[in-house]
Amino acid sequence: MLEFVPPSGSLVVSDVDDTILETLILSNREMLAHSLKNKHKAASGMPQLYERISAQLHDRDGHKPAWLYLSGSPWGLQPFLMDFLYAYYPPPSAFVLSDISLRSLRETAGTYDLKSYKQGQVREYMRRLPGKSLVLIGDATQYDPDSYAALYEEYPDNVLCILIREAQGSSAREKENAQNDMGRLRTAFKNVPQDRWRVFRHPSELVHIDFSSKKCH
Repeated sequence: MLEFVPPSGSLVVSDVDDTILETLILSNREMLAHSLKNKHKAASGMPQLYERISAQLHDRDGHKPAWLYLSGSPWGLQPFLMDFLYAYYPPPSAFVLSDISLRSLRETAGTYDLKSYKQGQVREYMRRLPGKSLVLIGDATQYDPDSYAALYEEYPDNVLCILIREAQGSSAREKENAQNDMGRLRTAFKNVPQDRWRVFRHPSELVHIDFSSKKCH
């Protein structure tokens, strides 16, 4: 934990890669090369969306929401990603990367269980802070819809909203289209009420949402 988090109020859980950090790629190896060679670029409109969420989710005592950022990136990229978060987004209450190293990234590509990793991290914070309301934000790649749907089933009274950003801009167009397929996403969210999840391409589509209302539409 990087700062004190009160037991009540809201916890915003945000994926990093292709949700708030524009990588335009769908593979771990490309992600690593991009992170080491390129200046990090915030996804269009996402800093403004997070600023609005932070303003709407103040609790009765004036506490801002806590922010838990999750990334499947190797822990060796933490310095780069921390600089990125502090430059563009609400300060992290916690920032958790995978436990794989830069050296082992090639060996673990395609075998690392990112879905279980993300669910496990959120479960641990809910164990410590069971009174928190949850806003879950991710993208259509890397099992975010499946992970967040499973978390809703475990914490239906806590989850206010699930937001999924479409995968976009990748050179792997066929894979991108498969990830964005609404049939796949509806299947993932089949046990989640329709007003608790939303797929979007650009944050401007979400300007009308009151994130304190337990509705995403």
